[in-house]
Amino acid sequence: MENFLTSIAPLIVLITPFLLFYILRLMSKKKKKQKEKYTSEFINNVSSKEFGINTKFLEAQLFRTVENLIGSFYTQDPNGLPAQHMSPELYFEWYEKMKREYEFGIKKNVLKFEVLKMRVAKQKKEALNIVSSIEVEASFDIEYDYHHVTAARRIHKRYKQRFVFISNNQSWYLDKVLSEESF
Repeated sequence: MENFLTSIAPLIVLITPFLLFYILRLMSKKKKKQKEKYTSEFINNVSSKEFGINTKFLEAQLFRTVENLIGSFYTQDPNGLPAQHMSPELYFEWYEKMKREYEFGIKKNVLKFEVLKMRVAKQKKEALNIVSSIEVEASFDIEYDYHHVTAARRIHKRYKQRFVFISNNQSWYLDKVLSEESF
């Protein structure tokens, strides 16, 4: 038995480093494949998720713009239009609406103006983390007396409306007002 061990011992000593090298190489390949798999899964997860901007710091300005626009329209105060936060085309469109009502002799006396709910409804993205527009949805409860030469009545409206804001790389401005929806 001693003879057998002395004849095999040099062989075991020579084979052990090669065997150890082979086992370590297999383990490193396995770790490399596992790392590649995790990286691939991470990239897939990141690319499938939608990125946007956190609108919490913008909400105060956006909501104030919407409230000033609708409030000034129903109180018929053109000076209350948030001109600095609106596109020029939209400002002139709303100004012209108010001017037409004035020229037709329509008078409104607001009894109740309440913003029921306002939230950022969606963000339109150009790229992974570049937002091109923000859509705000607002719900209103408005009651006013409508006076015209031909009619006088009390109107109570509960509706929601969407407002689209666009960035000019310095600030967000109101670019589009979508039609009212009753609820």
